[in-house]
Amino acid sequence: MADGQLVAKEVVLDIIEDYLVKHADNVKGFLVVGYPRDVPQGEAFEAKFGSVKLILYYHCLDATRKARLLASPIHPDDNEETINKRLAAYHAHSAEVVKHYGAKCTHIDANLDQEAVFAASKAAIDKLLAA
Repeated sequence: MADGQLVAKEVVLDIIEDYLVKHADNVKGFLVVGYPRDVPQGEAFEAKFGSVKLILYYHCLDATRKARLLASPIHPDDNEETINKRLAAYHAHSAEVVKHYGAKCTHIDANLDQEAVFAASKAAIDKLLAA
């Protein structure tokens, strides 16, 4: 992952399936963060679990992402070089995901403060649940 490569879709799908099996009695839906990272991941997900209802697509300047990740690392190997590789991989695939899912994508400005991003995310999810 230090090279910014994607985790194999089979691994991610197995993790999601394990979680759903363990919590099947009380799961009405679920949110998968950072997924799908490319169209084949999304297609494999839909083949296994059904149609994607909503994708929250967070727009954020690379400089903002880097500053946030360097200030509060998520991965033990988070440094500028690794983050740049991850961002390159992200940019290489995210546009095709947005194009593929079109109207299912809700675009959220993640350059805003945490409260505003949360409010926009919650509003999108609330709208889906109300439909």
